[in-house]
Amino acid sequence: MRTTFREDLAQARALEGNTSLATEIRSMGKREQQRSTARRVKSALGKNSKTGTSKIEIEFEDGTIKEITQPDEMVSHIIDENRDKYNQNGDCPMLEEEILKDLGILGDGPEIESVLDGTYQPPPSTSWATRRWLQQMKISHPEARNEITTSLRDYRFGWKSAKERTASGELHMGHFKAGAVHKRIGWLNFVMAVLPYTAGYVPLRWRQGTDVMILKSPECYLLKKLRTIVLYEADFNTENKRLGRDAMRMAISKGKIAKEQFSRPGRSAQENVLCKRLVFDYCRMAKKPFAMCACDLKACYDRIVHNAASIALQRVGVPLGKIKVMFGAVQKLVHTVRTLFGTSSESYGGEDDHTFPLPPQGMGQGHGSGPTIWSILSSTVFEILHEEGFASEFSFAISKGLFHLCGFSYVDDCDLLYVGDDIDIIAPKIQSMLTMWDELMEVNGGAIAPDKCWWYLIDFKWKNGKWSMVNAGEDWSLKVRDKDKKMWSLPNLKPSQAREMLGVFLQPDGDESAQLEHLSAKAQKWMEFVRVGGLDWTSCWIALKTTIWKTLEYPLPATTFTEEQLSSITGPLYRAILPKCGFAASFPRDVLHGPKSLQGLGLHHLF
Repeated sequence: MRTTFREDLAQARALEGNTSLATEIRSMGKREQQRSTARRVKSALGKNSKTGTSKIEIEFEDGTIKEITQPDEMVSHIIDENRDKYNQNGDCPMLEEEILKDLGILGDGPEIESVLDGTYQPPPSTSWATRRWLQQMKISHPEARNEITTSLRDYRFGWKSAKERTASGELHMGHFKAGAVHKRIGWLNFVMAVLPYTAGYVPLRWRQGTDVMILKSPECYLLKKLRTIVLYEADFNTENKRLGRDAMRMAISKGKIAKEQFSRPGRSAQENVLCKRLVFDYCRMAKKPFAMCACDLKACYDRIVHNAASIALQRVGVPLGKIKVMFGAVQKLVHTVRTLFGTSSESYGGEDDHTFPLPPQGMGQGHGSGPTIWSILSSTVFEILHEEGFASEFSFAISKGLFHLCGFSYVDDCDLLYVGDDIDIIAPKIQSMLTMWDELMEVNGGAIAPDKCWWYLIDFKWKNGKWSMVNAGEDWSLKVRDKDKKMWSLPNLKPSQAREMLGVFLQPDGDESAQLEHLSAKAQKWMEFVRVGGLDWTSCWIALKTTIWKTLEYPLPATTFTEEQLSSITGPLYRAILPKCGFAASFPRDVLHGPKSLQGLGLHHLF
């Protein structure tokens, strides 16, 4: 029988003698209040997009676009698009017939041990990049393999941090989250979760997945521009996350995560951007010519080749049995499609789908171990670049030691870097570096997206004792292949042209006007939403601290804004938002930014 709030409150007060239970009840009430406020804030900022796919757009060869809103027709087109998406690696060197016979589709072939021992001899027709990558897979310390173990404590910890609102397959996240804390049910669920990895068996329930299409760009409904999120079963994906955490821990302990890869524990996208800014500053200070190339990859999670990823994971110590279950479930996955109209009855994939000669590859965006697998795979390529002599040298100011760096990477967002003394050496070097990066990434299934790439080639000229930063790329061309092996010339940028790098606009000459304009536009757009959002005082204050203020704080480590520049953003913001929060527009700023321990409001001062 449904109870009223007063009855619930009376019951809670009656239980106050039970301290732990009363504390938990109060904590639950506080969480629900926070969620309610967050929903109001999101609604006011126009971010409540909890609806499914309501329409898609198809672009034909002649450039015409057709809008589709009929459910059955939408599902049919989405299935065709996604079936091709997960079967686009047919020309990958690791899936060629002779190598596939040696290595297996899951990295469980007869020659795997020889690859890990460093004694494997590839077939004569194998490309240079594939030979070099397989050579890099030798295990330095074979005795350190097969170290992953799972305990009931680890299992419960994994579910404790899981978010109940996260979408999953047929069984809801809360089903397992609640069961994990129960003494007997938790043990039963733990045994059922680890049993498949122990026995090497993929349960039928784990072979079901749901495709959800989301927008990459606002109001862009072109099917080829939509992102496909695969909803796996909650318990399967939680085990994938645990496997990913263990693999990352082992890779770090063995030094197999490249220093260039910032997608790892203890690092962040902010630090990635900061390091790029420091390189720009260093080169301006030392007047050293340099080249930087942004070489973003196309749908990296959807193109991961399973046997290559399996070998890289075995190299850091992940047991083959666990890998086979994880990738085996993906290859046997039966996909349905979820739109605004519900989940489709039509499906694709699975063992009965023989549309393509090889099982589907990729991880599907939404896979719990996808980020870890990509970090480990990309690190193998950086290792090779270092050994082939493509790293730039930086000298420590005090110890005079050398630091070697090839670039910066955050998941699939990569920037290759080469610093030297002569443009005639730097330009061919960055071209060779990019070509090798492309060929080695092809071994792992990756493909460069030229439409998202650009490059700088910067030199310094002196006249009458004064220096200037010039664009030396006008006399050079940087070329790369796309996924169809077509060659593209990448756009060359001037030192005064800014590009957005992981959310921050940077440019080699150090000018920050583009980033300042970007933040001003963000603040102005936010103020317009709040002005008509109808939020109460408390919700407005929470919105200020948790949304726009975090947006303004994010780029600050990589910028050198003056207090006046930041005031040009915060001044109008204060005048607009403080009255909405119940304060006068002229409310003392010292109190606004003062610490709560001294009766201030605790809003961090941006400067």
